[in-house]
Amino acid sequence: MEQFVNCSACKEPLVESARFCHHCGEPVDRHRSMNTSAERRQVTVLFADLAGFTAFSAKHDPEEVATLIEASMDALTQIIDRYGGVVDKYLGDGVMALFGAPTAHEDDPQRALYAALDMPDALYQACERVGLPEPFELHIGVSTGLVIAGNFGGRGYRTYTVIGDTANLASRLSDQAQTGEALISPSTWLLAQDDFIFEALPAVYLKGIAEEIIPYRLKGRSEQLESDAAPRRLQQAPLIGRDEQLEILQEAMRNVVTGQGGCMAVVSEAGLGKSRLVDEVRRSMPGDLHWLRAQAVSYRQGVPGSFFRQILGAWMGMGDEDDERTLSDRLLLQARRGNARDLLGVVTMLSLLALPVPPEQAAMLTGMGIETVRQQGLLAARQWLARRVAIVPTVLVLDDFQWIDELSQEILTTMLALTESEQLLVIILSRPPLAEWAAASLSAPVIEVKPLESGSIVGMVQHLLGGPLLSPALLKTMVERAEGNPFFVEEMTSSLVEQGLLVKTESGWRSSNDDPIALTIPTTLQGLLQARIDNLPLAGRQLLQLASMLGRSFSRPLMRAVAEREGVWQEKALEGLLEGGLLQVKGENILFAHNLSQETAYRSMLLRDRRERHRLIGELIETQIEEPLDDRLPRLAGHFAGSDAQDKGLRYTLLAAERAIRLLANEEAVRLYQQALRLWDAVQPEEPLRGQIEERLGDALAAVGRLNQAIEVWKRIPLGDYDAAFASRILRKLGEGYTASGQHDEAKKTFGDGLTRLIGNATVEEAWLWSGLARLLFRLGDNKAAITGAARTLVLARRYDIPEVMAHTYNTIGCAYARSGQLQKGISALERSLKLAQSHILHAVACRAYTNLGMLVSQVDPDRARVICEEGLE
Repeated sequence: MEQFVNCSACKEPLVESARFCHHCGEPVDRHRSMNTSAERRQVTVLFADLAGFTAFSAKHDPEEVATLIEASMDALTQIIDRYGGVVDKYLGDGVMALFGAPTAHEDDPQRALYAALDMPDALYQACERVGLPEPFELHIGVSTGLVIAGNFGGRGYRTYTVIGDTANLASRLSDQAQTGEALISPSTWLLAQDDFIFEALPAVYLKGIAEEIIPYRLKGRSEQLESDAAPRRLQQAPLIGRDEQLEILQEAMRNVVTGQGGCMAVVSEAGLGKSRLVDEVRRSMPGDLHWLRAQAVSYRQGVPGSFFRQILGAWMGMGDEDDERTLSDRLLLQARRGNARDLLGVVTMLSLLALPVPPEQAAMLTGMGIETVRQQGLLAARQWLARRVAIVPTVLVLDDFQWIDELSQEILTTMLALTESEQLLVIILSRPPLAEWAAASLSAPVIEVKPLESGSIVGMVQHLLGGPLLSPALLKTMVERAEGNPFFVEEMTSSLVEQGLLVKTESGWRSSNDDPIALTIPTTLQGLLQARIDNLPLAGRQLLQLASMLGRSFSRPLMRAVAEREGVWQEKALEGLLEGGLLQVKGENILFAHNLSQETAYRSMLLRDRRERHRLIGELIETQIEEPLDDRLPRLAGHFAGSDAQDKGLRYTLLAAERAIRLLANEEAVRLYQQALRLWDAVQPEEPLRGQIEERLGDALAAVGRLNQAIEVWKRIPLGDYDAAFASRILRKLGEGYTASGQHDEAKKTFGDGLTRLIGNATVEEAWLWSGLARLLFRLGDNKAAITGAARTLVLARRYDIPEVMAHTYNTIGCAYARSGQLQKGISALERSLKLAQSHILHAVACRAYTNLGMLVSQVDPDRARVICEEGLE
C-alpha cells in the first residue's frame, strides 16, 4: 500500500512515489524525506495575521475581499518559501508557518525572523498591486520549542501539522502584538540574540500559557557581521590545539603582503573552528591587509549570484539594511567615473546578477544576445575584482562554501585564477567534501581541522568557567559528549549555565547537580544535527532512528534483526549512512560517528514509539543474542527500563548494578541504582526492596567520594519499616559517614541509636557498630574510651567470626595505645591487624596497617620501618 503525505504548497494528499504534486504541480523532492509517522522535533512557529481585516471585510464585497486575501497570502507565502519554511495552514486573514518541520535547518529560528522582517514590505507591495488605498499591516508572533509533528486528522483526511505549546505561544504573541509589530518568545530570542536587534518588553501573562513570559519586540537585523563581533554568554575560550593550522595561515598572510597570492581551503565538520581559526589569524596580523568576508547561506542557494553579491556589497561598504538598488546605484556611480567600457562592464555584471539596472543603462544591452551578456558579465566581475586587489593586498574569506549558488560558483571559478598573479589570498571555509572545481585551484594542501584532544577540551571548559570548578564526573561527561568539537563545548557549557546546572558563586562556577543524566543537547545544536538527519532519504532516516535505540555502538546482526522486525531494513540505506559519515564501522561493530547525532535521532521519536522499540530490542537481546548473561545485563537493563515492561527493567537494572560493583565501576553503579529507584516508583513492588536499593546507592556514592549525598540517601530510608538488623546496618553506615565528614556529635548519637535498636536483637551489626564507635572515640582523642570500646568490639567480632572487624579494631586499638604512650602495645596490635588483613586478603585494611605500623616502628627501629613501608608499597 502506498503511503500518503500532504503537499506543503496545496495541502492535498501526496502519493509517496510521485515526483510532482498531482493537484498543484509542486515538485515533491523537498518533501521526500518527510516521515509519515509522528515525531518529536524542535520547530520555530510563525503566526502572521492582517490588522484591520475584519473592518475591511464588513465594508466590501466578498469577491473583492477574496481577491485581496489571495494576493496577501500569496505574498506572505513567497516570503515563507524564500526562507525554507512551510505553510502549516491559512487562517482566514492569517497564516501559520513552520521552520524546522518537516525538514530542519541549522538556523530555523533565524529564518523565521528574517521572514518576519520581510513580510511587511511584501504585504505592502501586494496591497499596492490590487489598488488598496490603505495597505494592511501585520501582527506577527514567533516561538521556538518542542512539538509533536506528523500527519493528524480523521479517517478521511490527514494533514501534516504540529501539536504543542510552541504553536499556541506563537499565536498568543501574534494576538498581543501591536499593529506592525513582531513579538518573539524568550526561546527564540535566546537562539537568535546575536543576529538580530530586540527590545525586551514587560513580562505578561498570555491566555492559555501557564507562566508569565517576557516577549521581545523584533526591531531589525544586527549590524555585526563578523563572527568575532557577536556577544557571548560566557567569556570566549582561547584558540587551543590549532598551532599548526594557525602558522600555515599566518605564513600565507605574510606572503600576500609581499605580493604573492594564493588559494587555500580549511575543511572540517561544523563546529570544529574554521571561522574561529581565521578570526584568530586576522587579529594576529598587521593592519595593511584589506579583508572581505562573504558567507553563503543554505536558503539562498536558489538566488543566482547571492554569494558574489555579498562580496560586492562588502567591498562597497554596505550593511544588511541596504537593498539591491543601493548596491546597483553605488556600482554604477563608481563605473561612471571611468570610461564607457567600464560602465558597460558593470551593467552586464548587474544584469548577470539580476540586480536592478536603470532604463538608460539597460539600453546599452540592446542587441546583445543573452549568452554574450553572460560572458561579458563574467569577464566584468573578474576585472572588477582584479582592479581592486591591484590597489591593496586583499584577503577574501568565503565562509560556508558548501552552500555556494551555481552562478557564484561560475564567477569564482574565473576569479580564482587571479590568485596566481595578483596580491589576492582566497580562503575557502567548507564542510567536507570540498568541491572538486575549488580543490583544483588550491595553491596549498587542504588544511583539515580535526577534533580536539580530550586535554584541550578540558582546558576549554576550565577557561570558560574561570578555573577547574567542575566535578570529575560532570567534566568527564561533557568531554565525552563534545568529542573534540569546540563549538559543542561552548554551547554545552552555556546551556548548563542557562539550565541552572552550573551556578556562579563568589569563588566561580559550581555544579548544582553532578548527575550526568541531567545534561541535554543545547537547543543551539539541535537544529544543526536535525538538519543533517532530515536531509536523509526516508529509509535512511528510519534506519538511523532505529539504530539510535541500540546505543552508541552495536553489532550489525542486532541492527539487522531489529530493523527486519520493524520492516525498515535496507542494505542501501545502511551504506548511505556509512558513506555519509553518520555511522562508522569499528571492528565488528557499527557506531555513531558522534554521540550527539545519536541522541538527536533518538529524541526525535515519540515516547510511545521509543517504549515499544525498547521492549522489542530487549526481547531480541534476551532471547537471540548468544552471549553470557553478565555481558548482556547493561543492555537489557537499558532497554527494558525504557520500555513499558518496567518490571523487567527493574530486575535487570539491579543485576547490572551488582555487576558494576563487582567490576569496581562505581559511577556506573550510582547511575543504575538511581535508575532502579525511578523504576521502583513506577512498578511499586514490595517496600523492603526500596530500602535495599537506597542502601546500595549510598554505598556506591560513598565509594566515589560523594559522601554527603550518600548520607542524605541513607537518612531518607524509613527505618521503622524494616527489621532491627537492617536498621542498625543503615545507622552504622550513617555513623561512619558522619565520622568521616567531621560531624562527630551526629556520629556518636547515631552509633548509640543503632546499638539501642539491637537490645534483645543481637546480630553481627553489634560488632560493626562498636567498631565504628571505637574509631570515633579515638578521633575525639578519648584514648581510654577508645581502647575500652575496641576491647568490646573484639569480643563481639570473635563471637560472630568477623575477621574484617577484628583487623580494623586491632588497628584502632594499636593507634590508641601508641597515643597513650604504650608504644610497644600499639606496635603489637598493629602487627596483629596486618596479619589478619593479609590472611583474609583485606587490601584496604592492610594498607592502613602498613602505614600506621611504619610510623610507630620508625620511632624505635628506622631500618625495619623502611622495610615495612616498602612492603606496603609493593
